[in-house]
Amino acid sequence: MPAGSPIRPRTAPARSSSCADTTTGDWWSATAELRRAEGETTTTRFGDDKAEFIKKVGDLTSEVECIVATEHDAEGRRVILLNTGTEDRFIEVTSYAEPVLTTDDTDSAHPLFAKMFLRTEVDPKGDVIRVTRNKRSPDEPDMMVAHLIVDNAASTRHTEAETDRRRFIGTGRTLAEAKAFDADAKLSGADGYTLDPIVSLRRVVHVPAGKKVSVIFWTIAAPNRQDVDRAIDRYRHPDSFNHELIHAWTRSQVQMRHVGVTSQEAASFQMLGRYLVYPDMQLRADTATVQAGLAPQSALWPLSISGDFPIFAVRINDDIDLGIAREALRAQEYLRSRGVTADLVIINERASSYAQDMQHTLDAMAENLRLRGLSDGPRQHIFAVRRDIMEPQTWTALLSASRAVFHARNGKISDQISWAENLLAKPSPKEEMPAGPLLAVIPEDSSAKTVEISGDGLDFWNGYGGFSADGREYVTRLRGGEATPQPWINVISNEAFGFHVAAEGAAFTWGRNSRDYQLTPWTNDPVINRPGEAIFIRDMDSGAVLSPYAALSRRKSVQFETRHGLGYSVFKSTQDGLEIEVGQTVHRAAPVKYLRLRVNNTTGEARSLKIYGYAEWVLGNNRAKTAPFILSHQDEASGAVLATNPYSIDYSGRTAFLAASDMPSGFTSSRREFLGQGGSIYAPRAVLDGGALTGALEADGDPCAAIVVDVTLGAGATRELTFYIGDSDNAEQALEHLAEARKSTFETVLEASNRYWQDFTGVLQIDTPDKAFNNMVNAWLPYQSLGCRILARSAFYQASGAWLPRPVAGHARLHRPPARACPGTDPECRRTAVHRG
Repeated sequence: MPAGSPIRPRTAPARSSSCADTTTGDWWSATAELRRAEGETTTTRFGDDKAEFIKKVGDLTSEVECIVATEHDAEGRRVILLNTGTEDRFIEVTSYAEPVLTTDDTDSAHPLFAKMFLRTEVDPKGDVIRVTRNKRSPDEPDMMVAHLIVDNAASTRHTEAETDRRRFIGTGRTLAEAKAFDADAKLSGADGYTLDPIVSLRRVVHVPAGKKVSVIFWTIAAPNRQDVDRAIDRYRHPDSFNHELIHAWTRSQVQMRHVGVTSQEAASFQMLGRYLVYPDMQLRADTATVQAGLAPQSALWPLSISGDFPIFAVRINDDIDLGIAREALRAQEYLRSRGVTADLVIINERASSYAQDMQHTLDAMAENLRLRGLSDGPRQHIFAVRRDIMEPQTWTALLSASRAVFHARNGKISDQISWAENLLAKPSPKEEMPAGPLLAVIPEDSSAKTVEISGDGLDFWNGYGGFSADGREYVTRLRGGEATPQPWINVISNEAFGFHVAAEGAAFTWGRNSRDYQLTPWTNDPVINRPGEAIFIRDMDSGAVLSPYAALSRRKSVQFETRHGLGYSVFKSTQDGLEIEVGQTVHRAAPVKYLRLRVNNTTGEARSLKIYGYAEWVLGNNRAKTAPFILSHQDEASGAVLATNPYSIDYSGRTAFLAASDMPSGFTSSRREFLGQGGSIYAPRAVLDGGALTGALEADGDPCAAIVVDVTLGAGATRELTFYIGDSDNAEQALEHLAEARKSTFETVLEASNRYWQDFTGVLQIDTPDKAFNNMVNAWLPYQSLGCRILARSAFYQASGAWLPRPVAGHARLHRPPARACPGTDPECRRTAVHRG
């Protein structure tokens, strides 16, 4: 299965199809998202049997039809190209998918590790890529996946293939800027164990004037190679797609008749599936109910509901409502047939004296559906519960945890969904809205001159970085949008809180446990190390948007220097007449991260700036699971935006916060608002527009914390502003930690950190003719051993938060016995390591 997550809006999808004009070199995605083309128009149609994506770019119209095959486990995507112009076109069509071949939990817990066991093989004919997974245990199912390209012109047409994600995308880029679409770029055709595999096939097709051609991509899964090859032989015929299209329509009609739903109900149930799978909370209980009643997941256990799956609840209180209950059961069966796993909870709210009789009827209806679905396993995710015998805390927890709540007094479920859609639909604007960005990054003026990078003043310069003269800082120098060959991070931590940050600025922060309680997203993606934290500066006069981090900039004319030190990192750049510096460190005792921004105006004019701080909340170990349950509020006195995850079993009382040393002029807890339609972390719409943040605090299923501070900077003036990210046991303690943090300047905290690490690394010092050896022994090895392995128990490759031994060589290196990690003769370090181990 291709990697994917419902909580990855406005980021690169794990599957896509793209078109490129070989004459002009322009390229765009065949669907609405990923990359737009100038003047394009797009239409999306969802049917019960297929999905269609239509895009018109000039004289070329592309139509993508997506279906699921009937005779095999296969997905087909037909790209139809229609040339309405007067000249022939040569269009390069490229597919892209990230294979996983394991469970979603395994992939989410350790994506890079899960990919290591995949082997790719390009067929000698060049039109098929096969993917297999080496089993880690005999219990894992047998599976092989194949990716096939077919067109209706010629079976011998030359096809390019790629299976290495780094080669396809390029380091420091996104999929929307992929290296594979650079001028004269070719897919390598390499296969085998690539560590970060993809399947991508490319073919150039001739589209005559006034004609249409089609290219078909099949993704096939089967238990063994023989079954896969039989399916490949079948689907190599272009007409197979038309046959499967007919079968898909027939299958959908038979399934609807079997379940007993009409086409109108099916459309409503499909919409319900959206609310269950994606974090859209419009059908949820009201905000006050959610905020007051959301409790740890364990509060649902008295009802035998695990809480691991999305819940939709139906409230009934009379016999005449049983028709609504039957409709809910049809919706559950329909969604289950479409692969959507959700818990249906029918709540019997009838008065106690009459509840028992109606409960018998509900139990019989639910049991009948369970028996019909035994082929899908014994667990059917259907619960009929009585309100009168339910504890009040359980009742409020159930309503608050449900992603959709329907009440029979409001009519049929399908009608309630339609009303909600109509109520929430945005009215058509009276005037035409400006088109979205073609690419969700902030481009640089093409006339800007690329800056030259040198290693002046650094030892052991390698083209990217080198050591400072005293060996206690590692310095990297990058242009905007560039990254080091592998992420070079600094792990900065105290005993209970920390973060790591890469040379290009992407950071990850945790509290208590680096695996189980991530405040912002952890990723071990060495190709796209997507930031989950950000700082932006918007010049209100020119409209320019600047960032202190290379990861969030595409300015090749700017040098971004990063200095990783012991317990701190500093990012420096000069952009548009502003000298920008961000220092990052952690308080030695308190769970607070300091980000001190210093801006110096080197021009002769005053500057009006908006400075944005941003954190994307996780508050657990899997954002896809935690995001719907994160609640936010603002403390008016301090201006801090606080967030908590009451649904967490182990960390329900903990509160994270984002605040600034100055009072913000605006804030939001909605990532949808901050990034905006068609935006991304690389080009947030709220920053590009420069408008006021709305102060949204509703639980919309896509949480973040974003604050903005207005700054007026005189000619030649310097201004400092500190952002704080922290984590505490509760909201009261969070505000106490913030108050204490504001009393301490960044310099004071940094000085305490420097003193701590100087004392620790000073236990053992050597002086040899080899300066590199001196640097390692005198500073970096003891620093990494304590900070990374013992305090943080985290690194880029893995965030485990534990001492558990690992048999794999790479893991063992990150999880060596703790006492041995203490250098020199520091007895306190060894004592602490043994105790914690």
